[in-house]
Formats: sequence, C-alpha cells, structure tokens
Amino acid sequence: TCAAVVQALGPEGRAVREEALLEERNFGDLRGRAYEDVRREHGNIFAKSFAPPGGETWEAFKARAAAAWAALVAEARALPAARPGEPEPAVLAVSHGLLLRILSETYLELPEGSDINFANTSVTAVRPRPGPPGSVRAEVVRLNDVSH
Repeated sequence: TCAAVVQALGPEGRAVREEALLEERNFGDLRGRAYEDVRREHGNIFAKSFAPPGGETWEAFKARAAAAWAALVAEARALPAARPGEPEPAVLAVSHGLLLRILSETYLELPEGSDINFANTSVTAVRPRPGPPGSVRAEVVRLNDVSH
C-alpha cells in the first residue's frame, strides 16, 4: 500500500521506511485462517480479553500502538516549518484498521461516542496539538476519508 501511495505522490523528496510499530495486531497461529473458522473456534477475536495463541495480547498491542503514536508525534514535531508558498511538511503513516482504531480512540479529539471502522484505503489526517513533550493529543483534519 505504501509503495502505491509513493508512486501516486511521486518519490521526490520523500523518505520511505518500514516501521514495525505500525503493523496490524499479531494474531499469531490464527493468521492465514478463514475468519469464520477462527470465530467458531475462539469466539470474538477482537475482544480485549482474547489472547491469540502465539500472538499479541490486547495489552501488548495497545502498548505498541502507544509507542507508534509517540514516534509519529516526535517525527511530526521535528519537521521544519512550512516555507511561504510551499506545502506544509508532513509525516505519512500507512497502517491497518485495528491499529488506526486504537490510535483514534486513544489520541484523537473525536466527537463523544464516535465508533469508527476504518475503510480500506481511507485517509485520516491529524495535526499534533502544541503543548509540552508529554502532550500527544491531536486535532483531526480529515477522518476516514475515501473521496480519493
């Protein structure tokens, strides 16, 4: 997916790297199996209490998501200011639905009661709020946008 985005935007001036922190939740031994078979065998694999065999517990996944967010915010804050007449520098992160969901529930300023299931190829744009180094909330500029 990231390669397609870079191809569409053009590679000039873009540093691309893989970041393991942005990977989807590791479902271990259940990966590659049909969802219906797994659901029959294990019930709701998305429940916070579910620990996939050989995979990542919800707590471990949430901790990794927190580390991913901290890294993205630090990278965004380190960007230079926009020059007059040039686009604002940005960090583009390509990830997966569960990770995006946990990040949005934890760090984004969303309307009360928001329940978002991110569409494939959707775009969400956020701007870290100014504040002390421990401040990691963000203003939402675009959310789950599939207009492209």
